[in-house]
Amino acid sequence: GSPLFEKGTESLPSYALNVFVGLHRAKQLLELGPTEFVVGSHHMEPDSAMSKIGTAVSAVLGKGDILLYDYRICHRGTSNLSSSSVASSAVDGDDEDDDTGVIRKVLYLMYARPWFREHLNF
Repeated sequence: GSPLFEKGTESLPSYALNVFVGLHRAKQLLELGPTEFVVGSHHMEPDSAMSKIGTAVSAVLGKGDILLYDYRICHRGTSNLSSSSVASSAVDGDDEDDDTGVIRKVLYLMYARPWFREHLNF
């Protein structure tokens, strides 16, 4: 998300937390396009955080894995480069129906202070 204020928010407490819950039956391969995060960027000014995007780490989530992060952290989605054969090979094999395709399944939740309204992404 975008910062509430242009400067000086690095030391403020979080006003929103995001939660990702992995819903894919197998570990999500890097080819499925996981979200990348710049670690510690919620304590940086936005321009400084974006300059560190080359040091981003990927969150690879399997079914039931949970990721909780500060809304202010610099993050981005990556391209889904999978093909149905790559995604199919990642399936646990516990279900016969092949619904893997190239879709990355993630449940997304946001917990926010009552006064905060997300207006950019949704």
